[in-house]
Amino acid sequence: MLEKEKTTIERQDSVISTLSAGLDLCRICQCDSSCGELISPCYCSGSLRWVHQVCLQHWIRASGNKACELCRYPFCMRSKLKPPCQWEALPMSSSEKRRFFCSAIFHSIALGCVIWSLYVLIERTVQELKDSTMEWQFWTKIVVEAIGCLGAGILIYVWGKSYFSIVSKWIAFNRTFLIVNSTPIQVKRPPSSTNINMSSSSPALGSDSSAADKSREAKALLLPPVVYSPPESAPSENF
Repeated sequence: MLEKEKTTIERQDSVISTLSAGLDLCRICQCDSSCGELISPCYCSGSLRWVHQVCLQHWIRASGNKACELCRYPFCMRSKLKPPCQWEALPMSSSEKRRFFCSAIFHSIALGCVIWSLYVLIERTVQELKDSTMEWQFWTKIVVEAIGCLGAGILIYVWGKSYFSIVSKWIAFNRTFLIVNSTPIQVKRPPSSTNINMSSSSPALGSDSSAADKSREAKALLLPPVVYSPPESAPSENF
């Protein structure tokens, strides 16, 4: 008990020292990048931004959730199946394995008996049809065959559904996947007020200059033309 408390205290001290140093920590195991690759798989920020690839893979396999519980961002994953020679068995206890094999054997024997009995009944019914002996026993066999086919179909559906879920879990357990970093959010910024003022004032300035040019042209047309006359020469005096 004392050793556990000591290890927890040491871990808390290491986390506090790491936070004070400004390093990034995994939000699951509270360790830094020395324990594995840190990724940012969702839009969470701050101390919840980073997580180890291995820690997130274990969390997804255990919970079955493929989206962040905080920001609800679906993780971008690339998955593929292992080679058949590298497949592993599902982690089950010995009692669960024993129960699974016993139920599989019982279901296969029961299904075989039902199918064999239906085959015998159908064969005898066909023989009676050929002999044209349609008595009350014939119709009783028809009803029994219909009930037997319905029961066999229900059993196959229920047992097949349970076994299909186990097989799907086995396939998912032997599937390797890699979580990719989230795409950055593209924020559309509104245009600044200075740009709006410049764009609104530019046509006004152009209109003022064009109006001034037009007024100058009108004044030039109204003024009388200027005629240049040379200065008169002074009268010459006769001595």
